[in-house]
Parts: sequence; C-alpha cells; structure tokens
Amino acid sequence: MSCVRPAPTRRSIAARRTSLLALTTLMTTLVAAMVLPGCGGRRGRKRTTPVAAATASAETRRDVWQKPSLVAAKMGLLPGMSVADIGSGSGYMLPHLSRAVGAKGRVYAVEIDKTLVVALKRRIAKAKLRNVVVVTGAVEDLPLTTLVDRVLLLNTYPELERPVAMLKAMRQRLKPTGRLVIIDYKADPLVAGPPPEERLSLETIIAEARGAGFVESLQFNVLPRQYFALFINHEEAASGDALDGPDAPTPTDASAPTATTTPTVANSPAAAG
Repeated sequence: MSCVRPAPTRRSIAARRTSLLALTTLMTTLVAAMVLPGCGGRRGRKRTTPVAAATASAETRRDVWQKPSLVAAKMGLLPGMSVADIGSGSGYMLPHLSRAVGAKGRVYAVEIDKTLVVALKRRIAKAKLRNVVVVTGAVEDLPLTTLVDRVLLLNTYPELERPVAMLKAMRQRLKPTGRLVIIDYKADPLVAGPPPEERLSLETIIAEARGAGFVESLQFNVLPRQYFALFINHEEAASGDALDGPDAPTPTDASAPTATTTPTVANSPAAAG
C-alpha cells in the first residue's frame, strides 16, 4: 500500500478554504457572544439601586468613580439652565445638578417608580433643593411644561423598552440648542458594574440616537467605568453652530485618558439614578 498522499486539486483547496472561513466566522461569533453579551440584546429590564442602599457612605464611595461634579461641568450646565434627569432613581445626581443650575435654574427629576418617587420627594425636602421638581409619567409623554437645556440618562439607557421612540420624545422636550447626555457602563465585562447582559455597547446607543434624530457631538473619556456621550439635534449639526455658545465643551475634554484608573472587578452592584 502506498503512503504517498495524492497532490491536492484546486477543488480540494477551495473546499478547505471554505471550511476554514466558516470555522473562523463561527469562532468570531462565539467570542463576541462571550465577551460582549450585552451589546444590544437587553431591553426594558429594570436596573436600579434599592433606596435602602443609597446611603451617604455608599454615595461617597460612588463619588470616586462617578465624579458627579465633573459630570455636571462637562454637561455644560450654567446658572439659569434647566435639566431633566430621566430615571432619577435614588436622586444621586440631584444635589449636583441643582448646584450647577443655581437658584434661577430648574431640575426635573423624572421617575415612574412610585416607591422611588416617595423617596425622591423626601430627599429633596431634606436637602432643601428648592429648584428640583419631581415629575412622574411615561418617558414617551413627559409632562414637562417647558423645553429644557439638557436631558440626562445616567445608568438608565438599557432600561428603555423602545429606545428610538423614547429618544424622539426626549428630543421634543429639548430646546433647539439642547443636548442629550447618555452615561452608562462600558460593555467590557472586566470593568466593574452590572452583569454583562445588562450592558449595551456605545455603538448600539449611537445608532439608536441617530435613528431618533440626534448626532453624536462629543465623547468624554473621564469616567473609569462608563462611557459619556453628548448628542445634538440633526438640524443643529447641519447649521454648523452645534457647539457655539458659552456652554460648549471644548474638544480637548474628550481626550483625557482613564486607562490607568479602570477597575477590573466585574459584576459589582450597579448604581442607577
């Protein structure tokens, strides 16, 4: 019996290449599913910090990586402005937003959970945040009587059941020069935060925001656990005046590195609101 293998034919070589390509495609899909399982599949699943867990000490620890004062500054908030905090949750950002817009400004704490609404009102009264108003109602029909300068979604976006429709509703509540700000956990499962299945990629969010009539304007690389994206209206971008005015963030703000501060503990308790 001869042990000499026959020379490969062009047909056999092509078949091997096809099999190799199929195997490579399958492996790529499997790796993507393991590494980024939360990039677009999850919708409407509630992710919020229990009211009992929102203690002063817990919020102090959160300040280290959430950097709320810096967030308010990068949002371009100025005295006299108005901002809607969508899914305000435990009210973590309210004191910082309240301080940023000043006595003549207004903060709308938008929350639909009845238990959280009660806690929000109690917190606002205790802290004497006189420029903060609690608003209850569905995101698609925000009961705001005036247009606002900023809409903030902090650790809230993956909970939206109909993201494009909800973003369109938010866009209708923004002033022509208003900004949409979305801050949420990075999809990298090695970054501390909620389980991977409760995260979305920034690319997914940018695509959905575009579908709602927004254009991504800036990204701020200043938070170790989260992406921080600012969006403007399509019409404003087309006019060429998108970033004019005293509240315009500078392009250099988006380039601050955070690689040395990124935690590597996955699936820590998520902080919402």
